[in-house]
Parts: sequence; C-alpha cells; structure tokens
Amino acid sequence: MKFRLLFERSLEPIVIFDENRIIDCNAAALSIMGAADRQQLVGASIEEISPEVQPDGQLSGEKARDIVKEVLKTGGSKFEWVHRNLDGKLFWVDVFLTHVSVNDRTLLCGTWRDITQRKIAQESLRLSEKRYQEMFEKNPQPLFVFDVDTLEIIDVNLAAIEQYGFSFEEFVSMTLGQLLQADEIPRLISHLSDPEINGKKLSCKHIRKNGDVRDVEMTGHELDFPGKNLRIAIINDVTEAKKAQEELRNSYERLKMLSAHIQEVRENERKGIAMELHDVLGQILTTINMDLSWLSKRIPEKEKGFQAKVSSMIFMVKQAVKTVQKVSSELRPVILDDFGLAAAIEHGAQSFEKKSGITTSVMLDRTIELDKQRNTALFRIFQEAATNVIRHAGATKFEVSLHKDNDIITLLMEDNGCGISAEEISGKMSFGILGMKERASFIGGKLEISGLKGKGTQIRVVLPHGGKKALQ
Repeated sequence: MKFRLLFERSLEPIVIFDENRIIDCNAAALSIMGAADRQQLVGASIEEISPEVQPDGQLSGEKARDIVKEVLKTGGSKFEWVHRNLDGKLFWVDVFLTHVSVNDRTLLCGTWRDITQRKIAQESLRLSEKRYQEMFEKNPQPLFVFDVDTLEIIDVNLAAIEQYGFSFEEFVSMTLGQLLQADEIPRLISHLSDPEINGKKLSCKHIRKNGDVRDVEMTGHELDFPGKNLRIAIINDVTEAKKAQEELRNSYERLKMLSAHIQEVRENERKGIAMELHDVLGQILTTINMDLSWLSKRIPEKEKGFQAKVSSMIFMVKQAVKTVQKVSSELRPVILDDFGLAAAIEHGAQSFEKKSGITTSVMLDRTIELDKQRNTALFRIFQEAATNVIRHAGATKFEVSLHKDNDIITLLMEDNGCGISAEEISGKMSFGILGMKERASFIGGKLEISGLKGKGTQIRVVLPHGGKKALQ
C-alpha cells in the first residue's frame, strides 16, 4: 500500500510494462501522454506510443527489444527516448528502466523525466553552431581565430587559405605575428591590449606565402571560449583601394600643379598686357595728346569749329589715357609689385569704396613681406571677395584686415550683407569661391568662408609665413 501511494504521487511519470505492453501507470504518466484515464494507455505497446523510428535511425520496436534484453541481463538501463502522446505530439524523455519480479512474473518499470526543452535548446545550439561554421567558412574575407596571449593561430577559413597561399596545417602551426612585418608586431600587441578592442581597426601590412605584401585593415572581436583568451580577426584587403586613393591623390596634385601653372601664366600674361597698355599705348596716347595741344595753340581764333573739334579730341584722348591706366591697373596693379600687398589692398579698397559707395575700412600690417606668388594670390582673393560683395551681398560696410600672429598670416574680409548660405558655399556653380580656395591652396594656405543670414559673410585666409608646411 505504501509503495502504491509513492507510485501514484510521484512527480515523475512511471510506467509498468509486461513484456512489450503497458499494464499500469501513474497520474504523471497520464498527464505527459495526454490521457484522461489509465484505460487509454493500458494495453498499448511501445511501438504505439513511439514514432516508427528513433532519432538515431533505428526502428523503435527493434531498439526497445534490444534494451529490454539488456535490462533483463544487467538489471537496469538509462537511455534517452522519443515518445508520441495520444495527440500525436513527440516528446523526449530520459528513461531509467529496471525489471522487477511480482508473483513469479518479470515486469519492467520505467521512470521518465521530460527533457524535451533541453533537447530543443541543444538542437538550437547545434543549428546556431552550424550556421556560425558556415558563415565562418563561406565568408569571402579571410578570418583568423587566434590566441591573444600567444598569437597562435587556432583556425582559419577557406578565404584565408586561398588568398594567403598557406595550407590549413601551415596556418595552425604559425602565429599571427608571422604574417606581419617585424616592425609592426609591437603595434599589433598594443592594439590587442586595448580593453575596448571590439570593432576597432588596425591598419597594417600582411605578407603572403609568395612574399606579396598587402595593405590590410584588421578588425578584432572577442570570442567566448572557456579557458581560452581567443579572438577572431576579420581581414579586409585594402591594397587596391589604397592604390586608387594614391592615384587619385597624385592626379589631384597634378591638376593642382597644372592649375597653379595656368594661374602663373595668366598673371604673367596680364602683367605683359598691362605693361604694353601702359608703356606703348599709353605713350602713343600721350604723344597724340601733346600733338593735339600743339595744334590747338596754332589754330586761328576765327576757326572756332575746328578749335572745338580739336578740344573734343583732346578730351577723348585724356579719357582714353584714364581708361588705359584703369585697365592696366586691373590687369596687374603696379603698386602690388612696387609697394607690396598691404599697399595694393589699401589702394584696391579705396577704389572699391569709390566705385561701389560701400563704406570700406582696412587694418593692415605693413611689415608683412611675402614672395610674389603669395602676394598675387592673396590680392586676387581680396579682389574676388570685393567683387562678390558688390554683386551679391547688398552690404553697406566692408572690412579688410591683414595681420600676423606668431608665424601665421591671416587675411580677413567681412561684410554686413545678406550672408552667404551653406548651399551657396558648396554649390557646384560657385566658381568664384572655388577659385579663391584653389588660390589659397596653391600657396599652402586655407580659406574658410561662413555666413549668417541677415548678418553678413566672413572670408578668412590663413597661411604659414616664410614658406612653411602647408596648413591642413
């Protein structure tokens, strides 16, 4: 009676078999099988409460008979089994099967423990590991699993083998440091010691089996592996990208040099034309003016019509002289070559104020001495800025300053106009701004432009004095 009570109240399902059929079971067994009472289970065979085939591929009936033989021989057996309940749902159990003698009959007593959730978790882990392995093997980028403490390579994928030329056996007998040039190993060790290494890139060079040196970016991630300090390194070969960047940079530098040469040729041509206008055409006009003045003095007073015509011609010649002087000055201000940048800007500011009516003030350090190329570039930037103020700003004030702080030259131009927008600064058609930036770059300087709506625009050019390294 006592054993019957334990049998009934056991939380673990217990099933009694006579040979191959159920003759009794407890409430827990009824519950797990989805049965309302014992009559639904009593008399059922092992095959009837199991799928046809067990997960290992063996027929349930055959496997059950083999286990029963073992239990009758050894007294008991512990094993895993898949059962099917009355609703057709499969579940896993951990079975402890023993045999007992009752009234000269040998019965089998099976105690079950439901392990379905554990099996589901194990299967999920297996599939996850399989997906990881497939991702590892099929990744087109070389992948290295290595020991952080020793740098020993533990595993590599197919891409690493194909791209580096080493076999798997060769790789796992190497350290990660053997792929690097000797002077880069300390950088690798320092990188690996970073506590926040995950996702950070290390740019270095890797040496392949054939001696080919490749530029790579190595990204490391920690691996959760008991007892080992392992990381996985993802290798991105950037050799071709760096070559393309270098070619692009060289192309840009060549274009920059060509543009600078064109600017220099243009300035020389302007200077030549200005000198021709001033020295040749100016002298011719001066001579004509002198001859007309001589002629005017010798015209009889009674020839008033002729006198008026000569006077008109003298006036026209004087206007032509002024125009020649103006055009010559705009092409190449003589004052820039003779008296320097500060004087040229001051003269240009005075002409700007007179022509535009915009109040203009200057604050210039006249001790600043620059070479011809930089003088010309800064003056042309000033001219372009002044032209933009007239065309676009709608300003009433224009301020220009030139000063030196330590070894940095700064040319600053500000107006109180409508203020340039970010779109206008970066616009594809902003050729004037682009030209100013290029001129500043040619002389190792940097041009910054900013605007505030309704407040005005500021243009700042900074460059090292004395031909120092270009500003970044």
